[in-house]
Amino acid sequence: MPMLEELRRFFFMSIAMFFVLIIFGEMPDVHWIQFLYAFVAMFATVLAHNLLNSTLTVVIPDYKPAVSAVFRLLFFTSGVIINMDAKHLPFVLVTIIKMFPFYYVVESFRDALLYHSWFWDKASNAAFFWLLTLIMLMIGSMVHLRFRERFIDMV
Repeated sequence: MPMLEELRRFFFMSIAMFFVLIIFGEMPDVHWIQFLYAFVAMFATVLAHNLLNSTLTVVIPDYKPAVSAVFRLLFFTSGVIINMDAKHLPFVLVTIIKMFPFYYVVESFRDALLYHSWFWDKASNAAFFWLLTLIMLMIGSMVHLRFRERFIDMV
């Protein structure tokens, strides 16, 4: 359960982030409650990715290095580092990146703590995110159940 083990770090870093926000004058308000929604969204999408990727890592030997490279690229292009609202970025590229589940999670945290807007103000984004996450959970579950009996043979 590496995902659960990393929660300790997440909570520690979240507490540190709250202190930094307060030090820089960002006072808590009712929108900060959405941090819990953003956390649930993050947990659901990471669970969906982990379920699918952990199964495929066992089934396909060279899958892990390829996924590591792709996720590293996705991290830097998911809006964490790059401002997706910049005018010089191609519209098609920005639209595709904004459909990534991790972009929605990052924006949910920003909306809760910095932008003071509610997640239901972007209802279409939320619906797309949860639909995509549920589809990934279903696909991951089906793939996992299909190969579960062969895991011992493959390891």
